[in-house]
Amino acid sequence: MEQVTMKISGGLLNQLWNAHKLSREYASSAAATKRRVAAMFDAEWVHRFELDDLVSDMDSRLVHYGVNSFDLARALELPVRTAFAAPRHKTQENFSGSQMLHAHDVAGLLIWLEELGFDVDPSELVARVKQQLKGKRYLTDPEISVHLYEKQRSRSEARLDAPGAGAPVRSETSTTPHGYRMEALLDSEGKCVSLHVKGARWRASRKPEPVAMECPDCKLTYVNGDREDGIVHRRHHNNWLAVERPSPNPRFAALSTSARIVQVDARSPRWLRKAMYDRALHFKRELHFDFVQWDIDEKDGPDRCVGFLFASDEGATITGACAFRWREDANWSPAWAMQWMWLAPPYRRRGILTQHWPSFIARFGAFRLERPLSEAMREFAAKRGIPEKEDDGGDPIAR
Repeated sequence: MEQVTMKISGGLLNQLWNAHKLSREYASSAAATKRRVAAMFDAEWVHRFELDDLVSDMDSRLVHYGVNSFDLARALELPVRTAFAAPRHKTQENFSGSQMLHAHDVAGLLIWLEELGFDVDPSELVARVKQQLKGKRYLTDPEISVHLYEKQRSRSEARLDAPGAGAPVRSETSTTPHGYRMEALLDSEGKCVSLHVKGARWRASRKPEPVAMECPDCKLTYVNGDREDGIVHRRHHNNWLAVERPSPNPRFAALSTSARIVQVDARSPRWLRKAMYDRALHFKRELHFDFVQWDIDEKDGPDRCVGFLFASDEGATITGACAFRWREDANWSPAWAMQWMWLAPPYRRRGILTQHWPSFIARFGAFRLERPLSEAMREFAAKRGIPEKEDDGGDPIAR
């Protein structure tokens, strides 16, 4: 497994290390611990004293040495929040709240303590929480730990460092009864400045070290060697490729006419509006816009916003897109404006816009070309005598 490195306060790190050096005391019965876990899970929110009691049931060394369970939670960036009792009646206006931790986050905290070699058993709470994760689309960090618990138990490697602590001068090692191996680096005063813990079943990874890299084509930055990042990159890359180097689309072929153009507006099927959005997104990236100029759920009707998907000669491939929007600005007479126009690289400089330009003029009249303009669009406008700037500094107008 990958090593997890965290920075925590020197005081808390010393408490954890010194708690490890205490002799192990008698723990509560499994039945009593199970009842306490069940009550926590049913209540959903856990008070600090309840969490301290649970930790004490499992490994009393932590509480006896003064380790604050909520400080541990904050070190893990688990949200300690104010929770309120539900109102008893509709007219209730005053509420009493307490600092509490969610049961899912408690499970993550217990897993972390086990990974640090303490004699806690998260399995009862993990089993209950895991049932609630089924079907969830997104998981928090603690919920990911719960999801992976059975697979990764005892295989962890963790390092805790105290920022700003003194330089280490010696080390101490120990092994827990459950086989967790620990190495503490101590400063000249005997204070722990770094704690390294390996699980009983930890093995050094033979995989190459993951390296962050940017795809030269789709420009996505991902971690090469990380399985999940690889899946995300392949999905993103395939979506990018389908727009940049399009292939025939049977559904689009069924719509394409001899005019080699398909109108898209707020009434069009979602897949067509999504095709417009994908090309508007590529236009945004190329010209470094702050936002995408087409909304899949466009609210304006075709009398105020209309898009067009260009078709290849055989009519089956989407080669690009453009969008027009009705403008009513203070410095201009009401008129249509071409907001953007984008063509897939293999179809550029093939006369596609030239082919459709007369029909755009016929439909939208003297429409404006909204800035910024790409170099190709500037050249196109210049060939047709469309000035780069009007006298009032506005956008060029196609006539």
